[in-house]
Amino acid sequence: MTKKSPYFSIIIPSKNEEALIDKCLSSVCSQSSKRSYEVILVDGQSTDRTLEIAKKYKIDILYESRPGKTFALQKGLMHAKGKIICFTEADCIVPNNWLNIIDKELRSHPESVAITGEYRFHNSNWYYNFLAKMFIPLGMYIFYLFFRIYPLRTTNYAIYKSILMKVKGLNTHTEELYDVDLSLRLRGMGKVTYIPNFRIQTSDRRIKRRIFSFLKEFFISFFYVAILRKPIRQKVYEDIR
Repeated sequence: MTKKSPYFSIIIPSKNEEALIDKCLSSVCSQSSKRSYEVILVDGQSTDRTLEIAKKYKIDILYESRPGKTFALQKGLMHAKGKIICFTEADCIVPNNWLNIIDKELRSHPESVAITGEYRFHNSNWYYNFLAKMFIPLGMYIFYLFFRIYPLRTTNYAIYKSILMKVKGLNTHTEELYDVDLSLRLRGMGKVTYIPNFRIQTSDRRIKRRIFSFLKEFFISFFYVAILRKPIRQKVYEDIR
């Protein structure tokens, strides 16, 4: 990693992630990339040991007092110096060749403004991973069929900073599905390339023992953000930390 003219900027929002942040930061700080990169953690007022753990790593730590993940992501974007902005989350573990894959795929798809991939669950069981394996690709293709662009997955995507700046970054006016909102605003800017084997691991806490609650939260949010194209001013998803 380096703070001098990094090629990549990895942005991670966090809040009360003491159980998972160590593995996340260990993975992003151990990249095999020959290109320079920086890691930016934007913390939303954690009250546990998240920051204590994060300070063990040579990363930039920013603080965001406004509630809502999009404010944290936007602050990270404004601080980022890299040409390519890479997003993941504090409960995720990325492979050590994650940046190499991003670099290769963006160079292989010069028509693309962004790439997005998939996830599986760490420390989970076969059932939840089977659901991810079956329904993530299905959801990606259905979304493309209706909207003619692939949706960005908030846990695992990369985009040119210049493109993000042209669309004014993350939409801080919506509390939910800001990745879907951004995807729709990218139409006309270029392609979003979906790479099924571009994969990270995340926690299953969003769906574990609450699949139907999760689906209800998702469809309510999707209806407003993707169909009505209206921002969601209050949180729909339950805080599951």
